[in-house]
Amino acid sequence: MEAFQYEALNAAGRTVSGVVQADTPRQARAQLRAQGLLPSMIGQVHARARQVWARGISSAGLSLVTRQMATLLESGLTIEQSLNALIEEAADPVTQEVLTGVKAEVRWCMAARSRARCRRCCSILPTISTRARR
Repeated sequence: MEAFQYEALNAAGRTVSGVVQADTPRQARAQLRAQGLLPSMIGQVHARARQVWARGISSAGLSLVTRQMATLLESGLTIEQSLNALIEEAADPVTQEVLTGVKAEVRWCMAARSRARCRRCCSILPTISTRARR
């Protein structure tokens, strides 16, 4: 699944924005319509190009997300499943956007790892998962 940033009108006619996960822009639009939103703009989030996490999360928010991620990983979820859960539960749109960018990076690294294209990611990901299991 990819991440798509959107702007849409809600039932009250107000503009809302956020990030939705879907395989295609068409599916993203369908999800938004199912939520009662009228999409006016949908664009794919490119984590490498935009580096959404440059906006940052507050230190309190980062602490919370880190503790939640550790708990989810400790329970046996994969990194991707843990990030999906955190994205769904994030109350702050900035946190949701940052986590979506992180998830896109992780997916890119995992795909690169399987094709042996990304030495940096291949060396980092085992370290992350090992530390998370402790």
